[in-house]
Parts: sequence; C-alpha cells; structure tokens
Amino acid sequence: MLTEFGGKSPEICAIKLLNIKNHENQNILFFLLALLPALGKSQLTSLHTSIEQVKQALKKRDYSLLQPLLAADVKIGDFPRGKNDLVVPQILQQLPAIDSILITSLTKQGNDTLVLLDFIRNNKHSDNQLVFNQQGKITELGILGGVRALSSKQVNRKTILPEEVILPFRVSKGIIVVDAEINGIKGKFLFDSGAPDLILNSKDNLTQTANKLKGVNGEIKNSGSTKIDSFCLSGIKIMGGDIYTMDLSHLEKKLGLKFLGIIGYEVYKEYELRFNYFKKELHLLKTDSAGTCIRTVAIPERLVGSSNFKLIQHIPVVESRIGNTTYKMGIDCGAAGNLLDEKYLETLIPYCKRVKNGALIGAENKSNKVKVAKIKRSIIGGANFKNTRTTFSNSSLDQFNQGFGLGIDGLIGYPTLKQYISCINYKQKKISFYSGK
Repeated sequence: MLTEFGGKSPEICAIKLLNIKNHENQNILFFLLALLPALGKSQLTSLHTSIEQVKQALKKRDYSLLQPLLAADVKIGDFPRGKNDLVVPQILQQLPAIDSILITSLTKQGNDTLVLLDFIRNNKHSDNQLVFNQQGKITELGILGGVRALSSKQVNRKTILPEEVILPFRVSKGIIVVDAEINGIKGKFLFDSGAPDLILNSKDNLTQTANKLKGVNGEIKNSGSTKIDSFCLSGIKIMGGDIYTMDLSHLEKKLGLKFLGIIGYEVYKEYELRFNYFKKELHLLKTDSAGTCIRTVAIPERLVGSSNFKLIQHIPVVESRIGNTTYKMGIDCGAAGNLLDEKYLETLIPYCKRVKNGALIGAENKSNKVKVAKIKRSIIGGANFKNTRTTFSNSSLDQFNQGFGLGIDGLIGYPTLKQYISCINYKQKKISFYSGK
C-alpha cells in the first residue's frame, strides 16, 4: 500500500484522498483506506461524513442530525421497526454524556458496511455498532448500550378508544390537570402535549416492577420503566405494556399539587383535541385515517383563524408572526408560559411590555435566570393573541430541539391557547381557533 501511494503513510494518503480535515480518531483513516478498493473514493468520502455526523448526533443527543441517516426500517434492538421518530429521540435523551467515540473497526459485509464504535465515558468503554447499506443509510442502530426505550409491548399495547370523550379539567399554574386511573388507583394527572407518552411519577409505589433506565456505563438517575395492568382516562383505556417512570416531585412542589403522572401524545394521537379553557373542558373526538371526526360535533362559536402545522415527532410546529417577523413555534399545552429563544429578545423589545428578570426550572430541577415579558400582539393563522406572557431562554428550548430534532424558535402554551377554543387535529395537521366568550 505504501508503494501504491508513493511511499507516503496510509494516514497521510487517506487525509489527502478523502479531503479529511478533522481526524480526531486516527484509526478511522486506516480503516477507510483499507475499504477504498471495495467502496471507491466517492462512497468512502460519504461514509466518513456520515460517521462523523453520527458521532456529533450522539454526543449532542441531537435527533435532527441522526434522522436523515436512518433507513425507514432501521433495526434498533428488538423494538418494532418503522418507529424511528418515537423510539430514537427517547434513546438519545437517555444517553449520559459521552467523552469520546472511537471507531474500532470498519468492515464490508456483502453490500453493507459494519462500523464498530467504542463509547468512552469516565474512562469506561462500551461496544456499539452501526450498519450502513449501499445507499449510505443506517440499517442497524446498535447504540442501546443498555438503554431501555419503548419496548414492543409498549408500542403494541391494547387500547380501547371511544369515539368521543368529554374531559373536565382544572388549571394549576397554567398546567391542565385531569382525573385518571392507573392499576385501579384514581388520582390526578397532568395533560401535556409536549410529552411523547404516558409517564408515571416514580415516587408513587403503584407499579409491579421497576427497572432502572441504564445508559452508557451508568444509570439514568431517578428514571425507570415499569409494566402496568391498566390505565383509564374517562373511557380511553390502555391494557398492559411498559411505560416510563420518572421522579416528578420537583413539579409537584412547583405546582403545589400531588399527581400520579403525565399523559402524553401516544395516549390521544387518534383524536382531535378541543381545548376550552372558558368551560374548563377538553373535548376529544376520534378521527379516521384522513383526520375526519367519526362523530360529528359542531362548534357553535365563530371561527377566528386556522393554520396548518408540521408535526415533528409529537410536536405540532406552527408559524407565529410578531411584528414583521415569523417564528417557528411548537405547540405545547403543558407549557405554563410561552417560550422564545433569548437571542430574539433585543429584536422584540418594541413589541414587549413589562420586561423583567425571572427564573425557569428545567427538567433537572435546576433554576436558570431568564427574562420574562408580555408580547403585546402575535398572529397565528389570522387569529390575534394579546399580552402573551413569554420567557426568553434557550436552555429548555435546546432540550426540545436536540432531543426531538424540532429546529423551533419557541413554544406556545397556556397564555396563547387559553384565549380561544383551540382545536388540534394531528392527522390533518391543522390548528383552529374559535371565539369562546
């Protein structure tokens, strides 16, 4: 090989041949060069770029970097295929910080390429693997390293979904609180469209078993998963399967409320949601594959505006205009206040009032200093929203963007949704607003 490249070392040849600028892992250069006869320069360059992108995605826990590289039917442990958007973000969120990722082997297997990875964290090692097909897509994502994500029993659990559910609720500091029942025990649950699925408060001993969530060489603190017998939300029933558990005591303290868990997207994704904060009532209407409500129930109030949205993971992303600028906003009924990236504050000062200092408590129960203001006017789909309380921060927003690959500028929650009867149709990807006074 030295003769073939004029006596230069394989490392130098690989750098020049593939135009590699960053080569933190020296071993990959030798592996790439050894594969040159089998793959060719173009395919090899693409493979190197993809591997580096995977490494960045895992280090940053950023699904948006990983998503375009995944085959639609990628194999992820023993989880059902075709559930990438549901399973992978939760796996990434569970991964503890990785100090470095090394390539330990690169080999051809028929038309595929097998990449062996070594995750290093606190001087401990963990073996993982990727398989790329000829099109450069990942067909096997072997990065679980002990992480427990959605199991096949959880995804394929049995459900009973009535055509119509009317759910009374109360609002606790901007958060919707409903009554539900799990394993025969009745209690309060938070209704949160920002949550991907049903989550049980782990401090309550309601479960049959508790398995610690494990990441690379370590446990995820205060998290786990458990099997349930049944869950009932005013006629909506889930029988069997696994659900996540998490210590939510810091949220209980913040809300001044004891609750059993959080109800997320997977529970109600087959429904159109109609939020009526005036009557403190949530109306769920089951939809067909086209998003048409199976049972027709007219809304007597006047339509004020409507907008199509993009559904990224479980989050609807809609355009909101403030002044002359349009922002991409995720809709989250579990957000007590609206949220915008702090980089927009200076630009939006003319459209704000009562700008002051505040604190935002994140998922890790840490308090961050932020700016809080009321935005005088914003527009979504022709509907006007006035004096929406908004926090300017990027810490919580980064968790959404990196964990679910959203790429949003902010979140809209209670301050916006409470101003009208707000209807979200997930299958038609449309939000509508009706006058409620």
